[in-house]
Amino acid sequence: MSFVRRDIAAVVLSVVVASQAIAQVTTISIGTVGGGNTLEWPLYIAAMKGFLEQEKLALDWVGAQSSAAVMQQVAAGSLNLGTTGLADSLRAAGKGAPTRLVRIGVGVSPYEVVGARSVKSWADLRQKTVMIGGAKDITRLYFEDMARANGLGLGEYDYVFAGSTAARFSALTSGSVAATILFPPFNFLALRDAAVAGLGVALLPDHACRRELASGALAHVFPQWLTEDGIVHLVFTTRRGLPPVVRAFIDHLAGAFRHGKVAS
Repeated sequence: MSFVRRDIAAVVLSVVVASQAIAQVTTISIGTVGGGNTLEWPLYIAAMKGFLEQEKLALDWVGAQSSAAVMQQVAAGSLNLGTTGLADSLRAAGKGAPTRLVRIGVGVSPYEVVGARSVKSWADLRQKTVMIGGAKDITRLYFEDMARANGLGLGEYDYVFAGSTAARFSALTSGSVAATILFPPFNFLALRDAAVAGLGVALLPDHACRRELASGALAHVFPQWLTEDGIVHLVFTTRRGLPPVVRAFIDHLAGAFRHGKVAS
């Protein structure tokens, strides 16, 4: 079972202004929930491609149990930056924390509510245990909004908490909870496994099911169905001295996406 709510959401980057000694390489400590998530993929790519090294920067990743825990460490000055849920960043600002909202990373909520095999509808979650990120986590706002829209009111289900989407995915697959709310890529994994088990049809990005398609565990159906247009970022080091071949490649991609001529 999968329910999706497309709504305005945000994941934010908060920063504490701190003086640092001038060094050849500046190390920036950045907090993330659990072992990281898709919001940080651009930074992982930048590090692997050497873009950060070119700018004499290095990232020191620090995992925390929840978005609120990341925000607390940023506010306390233990971290330079942190990726957090918008609710935690706004709550910190409202309390006068010395933080700044640097960037909103998501415009459409990517969260999905995924249920156990026995759950066929929202009504099946009555008197069941649901896992969200925390009592004041943004996942609670999303879950309760979706539940209310589908006839499920407060008090008709019980909460348990786990700050990272990886932990919530583990709880779901182990059978510890009836449903949870997941963030990419773990929602893709849950839907893929459900489709492989024969529970129904799943809408998945190709990178999440390429192996299953190749092995025949899954089949591509409804090829004419497409998701809504998204945002594509093309990252390059500088506009100055850009090689002609790179300029041509950028122009080609821009034209292809503009006219919908991108291969699936």
